[in-house]
Amino acid sequence: QHVPSDPISPLAAYVPGFMSMRLMLLKPTKTAQESERISTLLESYSSYNRTGRSGSDMALLLVRDFMYLSQQQQFHTNCPQEFNTALAMPAAQQHMVPPSTSIIMSNMSNQISASA
Repeated sequence: QHVPSDPISPLAAYVPGFMSMRLMLLKPTKTAQESERISTLLESYSSYNRTGRSGSDMALLLVRDFMYLSQQQQFHTNCPQEFNTALAMPAAQQHMVPPSTSIIMSNMSNQISASA
């Protein structure tokens, strides 16, 4: 209902997100990551609903949340293993990370912040 249909609309960029989210929600069996993503989206929906957002606003906000969560999942899946390991380390142990890994982590963190 709220999927943009005008191909020149600025919202047309969200059509792939609407389709992906819809297909994920329709799947009879979901992965653990998909279930976690759905749980987060339900929390977002409840929050947007409590604040009185309109249906079209909520649809756009939810698809943006979905696209962000999907991007983050893809980022962590495609990350070098040493980066994921370093992220999971307690702060006290992070000084043991090789300098090259620390530089990579810093650069990736800066890129994430800049793109958000």
